[in-house]
Amino acid sequence: LDHDIRQQIVAQFRELQRAFQLTAIAVTHHHEEASILGDRVAVMMDGRLLQIDKPSILFAQPASLRIAQFLRLRNLFPVEQIEARPGEWLCRIHGVDFAVRPPAGGAPRGSWFAWLPPGEIALRPGQNAAGAASQHPACVMEIIREGLQPFVRLRVGGERGPVLDSALLPHMLRGGGPAAGDQIQAGLHPEAIALFPDDRDDAADVSG
Repeated sequence: LDHDIRQQIVAQFRELQRAFQLTAIAVTHHHEEASILGDRVAVMMDGRLLQIDKPSILFAQPASLRIAQFLRLRNLFPVEQIEARPGEWLCRIHGVDFAVRPPAGGAPRGSWFAWLPPGEIALRPGQNAAGAASQHPACVMEIIREGLQPFVRLRVGGERGPVLDSALLPHMLRGGGPAAGDQIQAGLHPEAIALFPDDRDDAADVSG
């Protein structure tokens, strides 16, 4: 089925499900379909149930690196180096340090990945003079208008820094919005960044 017809069928199925109060199990490889059809979505890999949650929770709080990669979340990076500080970790990603709240019971040993949620990145005009680990100079590379949610693609912290996608929210469009080549600030609160230990070889269940 082409994309438009598929969307219509999914919407009609959801309407019927609600109208007749049907309990149904839908099996799909399409993330968008799962989030539309399901009151709760389960992620299964290799015959194991890894997480079950409301769609809004699943996509905002994946339980593990394997789930985050399966959901193809934007801005998921391996951490090159971790410096433990009182109350925070300083995580280096492509040469740029980000302040992160340490996970409960976590220790800066082994391999870690960091997820910088696009909806949590605050964009401001101009350069950041303070140099805080929660604020970074960035350059707008392009505006991505795929699907319902447009994004601003940024190069953070210089030519070798990470490329991040930030959600382009309505209030950012005032005055024309950001454009390619603009020099801006990208801010991210330490508590907004999620850290995942590298569990790709871990076969244990992480069901929620």
